[in-house]
Amino acid sequence: MNEKALVRVQSDPVWDLSVSAVGRGLSLFVISGPGEAFDFLSHEWPARRGQIFADARRANRDAAHGTVPPEAARAAFIYACEDAGCLVRRPASR
Repeated sequence: MNEKALVRVQSDPVWDLSVSAVGRGLSLFVISGPGEAFDFLSHEWPARRGQIFADARRANRDAAHGTVPPEAARAAFIYACEDAGCLVRRPASR
């Protein structure tokens, strides 16, 4: 088989558990991985943009490119959402 005929496909990493956050215009977003988180941070972020935001954006960009573990990017995204007050938490079950 000719090596030039091979196509390499890199899929976006996904998280074990999605994260729900409220974006601009009070729209609800369910984020499933670092690529989606980076897009949300870049285009739907509802709050000020400080260092925590910048760290989360960088971590999710890098995770989407495979240089940061996806779960580390998820933790940074959750931390930024908590800081901005846009994280949606599910009520604890009884």
